[in-house]
This record gives sequence, structure tokens and C-alpha cells, in this order.
Amino acid sequence: MKIRHTATAIVILLTLAAGCVTPPPAQNELTRLVGRDLVLLPDKSLDSVSAKIIQKDVIFLGEVHQIPELYEAAYQIILLVAAERPLVYAKEMVYGMHPFLEDGSMGRANPVYTYTLAQPLAQFNERQPPDRKILMTALDVEHTIEHDKASTVRFLQELVRRSSSQDVRDALESHIPRLTDTKSFDEVDAYLRELNNLFISNLKTFSAADQDEIRFSLDLLQASNTYRRHNATRWTDLRFFNQGVYLRYEYFKKTIVRAHEKAQQRNAALLCHVGNGHATYGSRWEAHYFARKYPPTRGKVFAIQMIPLYYEEDPNILSNPHKDVDPIAIAAHSLMADCAWAWLPLQQFHKNANVQPRWSGYFPSGKPECDALLFIKTRAKQKK
Repeated sequence: MKIRHTATAIVILLTLAAGCVTPPPAQNELTRLVGRDLVLLPDKSLDSVSAKIIQKDVIFLGEVHQIPELYEAAYQIILLVAAERPLVYAKEMVYGMHPFLEDGSMGRANPVYTYTLAQPLAQFNERQPPDRKILMTALDVEHTIEHDKASTVRFLQELVRRSSSQDVRDALESHIPRLTDTKSFDEVDAYLRELNNLFISNLKTFSAADQDEIRFSLDLLQASNTYRRHNATRWTDLRFFNQGVYLRYEYFKKTIVRAHEKAQQRNAALLCHVGNGHATYGSRWEAHYFARKYPPTRGKVFAIQMIPLYYEEDPNILSNPHKDVDPIAIAAHSLMADCAWAWLPLQQFHKNANVQPRWSGYFPSGKPECDALLFIKTRAKQKK
């Protein structure tokens, strides 16, 4: 996110310098324009803005990762939707976590690994019948194939235990732990080739549903290793790196498609809890694809970005650890006073303000990059 917004800020400055875009209004005028549509949430309740969220079949909930103050808002949005209709909650993690999240959220014991649901969601599920429990699943490629290989090993062990043949289980279980001994991308490739041969040659010992899962997972693991190989060149070969970014985008979409299929099976909404970049309507991002291109969800998406407004000791003094605070965020912060949360419907702001705010990172092409911003005051990270 830091790289994306910093790049956006550079593009804005260069464009303004070229005289191609009307510069932003004076900050006091911008504050007045934002104030017409900004909804202050002094009690941290989203009830007053929940109607448009609840009515959509797919919700993209964007965040800046590892900001604890955003979790409270995220859980509230999840529970608001789940209280009104069945919900599949898909979180950006690694795809291999999905069987453990699904078992954990449904209260099923898994012999390989036990996942504990966050307390607000667990408390909700305890009170629900099976068809109204929040089903949690996972999105994204398998990043852990490069670093925390033990996580990927657990996923493979979960797939193996579904075979009806003890001999097949024994053969695969003896191979799977070898992943932790691999030291290079080439070694992982060789490991995956052998793994693929073992699974495919014994595929008939798995159910039809598990065969589909195995084929997809093997493809995703190979794509994950290729993506991590490309990612390692981000400072030396931008073209090679971008090829990896596109590969991740394609498989990220595929994991969302699989999550959406699970939502359809349960007649449920789908909430994708992802990084802010994935929750934008820019043409390269997942929210755009599902809102504009994917037939089952076209026109049925609502995208929210949770925006942390950092401060040091005084909540009224906005700090800027990323050096790219947006003029709209500055205006919102000044209007919030001692209010911790505020909601800005971007589509409505764009219409009412009657401006083309290309100078804002939230309007990179002159159009809103999501449906709404949820501003949340959050203490700045401690400098190390």
C-alpha cells in the first residue's frame, strides 16, 4: 500500500506541474465540500450507514494490514451483514489455510490443525444454527511456500488424509515434509513436480470434489512459487517482477471465485477482507473485476476502504508516517474533532462536490476508486 499510494502522489504532482488537471481547492473549501457528505460516527456504530452494504451480494472490505484499530470496525461490518443474511467471510491470508478456517468457523475438529475464530465472530457463531454461522475461508496465493513452509505442509497433509487408500496416504505423507528442506525456487519446483506426479497418479482414491481441490491447489502452489521467484526481483528487474504481480492477480481472483461458489451454495453474501489495493475499482484490481467483469457478481459489489488516520499523542494532531496523506483525508480528520470514526460515501461526494478530483489518491482516474471510505483514528506505529 505504501508503494501504491506514494506512486499515486508522484503522478498527481507531476500532472499538476504539467498544468493538465485543475489543482485541488483550498483546504478550507475542500473541508466544506467533504463536510457535506461525511458521516461522523462518535459511538463507533455503523448502523446508520449499513443499508447499502447489506444489500450487496459481494463486499470488498479493504484495510492497511496490521493496524489493530481497524479490526474492531471490520468485525462490526462482518457482524452487521451476518445478522441480516448468511455470510461467507473470506480473508486475505494464504489459500492453504482455508480448510482449517472453514472447520474452525463451523465448529468442526480438524486433526491436522485447529484454527480459533476471533472472539466476536466465535461468539456470534455459538448462537447460530449451522446454516447461519459465518463460514470463514481464505484468499490469495500460498506465500508460505517460500518462507513458513510448515504452513504449506499442513495444507498438503490435510489434502492427503482425504485419500481412501492407506498406501497412497503413506506415500504422500513421506514426501510432503521434504518441502521444509528446499532452499531455492528451483528446489521447490522439483519438489512440486514429484508431488504433482504422486497426487495425479493416485487421483482416483479421492472423491470428485477433492480431485477438483487437488488439481486447483497443485496449480496454485506452482503459481505461488513462480510469483515468489518474480517477487524477489522487484528491485532489479521490474518487467519480470510485474509478470509475477499479474500471476498473483490471476490466482487471487480464482480464490475469490471459489469463495463465491461457497457463498452461492449457502445462499450467502460474500465479504472479502483484503488489503486496500484489492478493494479498488482500478482496472488492475480484484474489486474492479468482480464489480465490472465477472458475470455472476457484476453490479452486485460494494467496496469499502478502511483508512487509518495516524496520530502521535494527541488525536487531534494528524501525523504522516507514509508521507502521502491525501487532501480528502486531511479534510475528514479536521472535521472529526474527537470523533474516532467517520464515513465518506465517495460516489455521493463526487456527485455533490461537482469537481474532478484527480489530485486525490481516492480518484486516480477522476472516478471514485471505491464506494466508501471509513476513516479511523489510530495511533502511529512506534518508530524502531
